[in-house]
Amino acid sequence: EKELTYELLEKYRLFVLKQIPLDKKPSLESYEENEISYLTGNISSIGELGYLVTDLDENGTPEVIISDGKVIYDLYTLERGEYFHLFSGGEQNTYELCKENYIFNTVSDGEGGTTYQYFRLNGSELLKEVSLVHEVNAEEENWYLMGGFQYSIHRIPIDKEQAANIIDSYPTLEIEITPFAEKEEREREIP
Repeated sequence: EKELTYELLEKYRLFVLKQIPLDKKPSLESYEENEISYLTGNISSIGELGYLVTDLDENGTPEVIISDGKVIYDLYTLERGEYFHLFSGGEQNTYELCKENYIFNTVSDGEGGTTYQYFRLNGSELLKEVSLVHEVNAEEENWYLMGGFQYSIHRIPIDKEQAANIIDSYPTLEIEITPFAEKEEREREIP
């Protein structure tokens, strides 16, 4: 387990180091193929990123969070003897860690619509707990609580205060990362 974790972290570290300075960015396809968030292309030093090895769903299997301490760039879980990539964050699709290990996802459509989703991890699945949609246009602002299954059309209108109460009930946390280093650190303790 520790060796697999080390291999994942080293692969990530080396990929990110290759793109610094910023004029050496790989193609978008390269990020996807390597299961690494393209957001790493915006950092100027490897020390801006780090990792947290933790058990988010308390099933005895470690997850690896790659983060800048606030936003989750990538999340991996150990499954059947190898790391499985759960997601990569992006500029209009961000992830954060919340109290009680909820994962907060904000998705912006770029046209005044934002979806706020709260997930729980169960093995290699993200299970949606709550989903809110916020729509803003020139005439009005609307909030909806989404019901049913993912991508459901069940939209229950709620007011701004109800939306704020839901959002406030899932406070985001600072992620206590171990920063990546310029040189390989095989001797560093991996939980």
